[in-house]
Amino acid sequence: MEIIIEADGEHTCCGLEVTRYQRVTWTYLTTRDGRFFQALHPLDVPVSEVTGTVVDIEVVRADGSRIGVERVPSGNAFSGNDPHDDGVIMVLHTEEMLDPSPDERLLFMVTLDVADGRTQTSRVRADVIR
Repeated sequence: MEIIIEADGEHTCCGLEVTRYQRVTWTYLTTRDGRFFQALHPLDVPVSEVTGTVVDIEVVRADGSRIGVERVPSGNAFSGNDPHDDGVIMVLHTEEMLDPSPDERLLFMVTLDVADGRTQTSRVRADVIR
């Protein structure tokens, strides 16, 4: 089962850091066309929750290429407002930093292993502000 969880400006506002093997519970809403969107703020529409363990994180670039990364930095780290986190995105299994251009919009593909044994693919979108 695939679930798309996108958080455009919401992630840079108040999204939390996401790391591999972290247990997460995400609230999401379902659109009429069957897509799911992460909901970080209270809404006046029906929402659902999904709980799982993060097993993979990739950055999907504008050209469609994918790069495995160690984490999705928090929104505060992206915007330079976290004194303890510089918002660096490290390429998985390397010591290389992913260095997006200031106007590049990154899309993170987060894969969750859920309790029922299925894998849910979640997308968390964040604008990188540097």
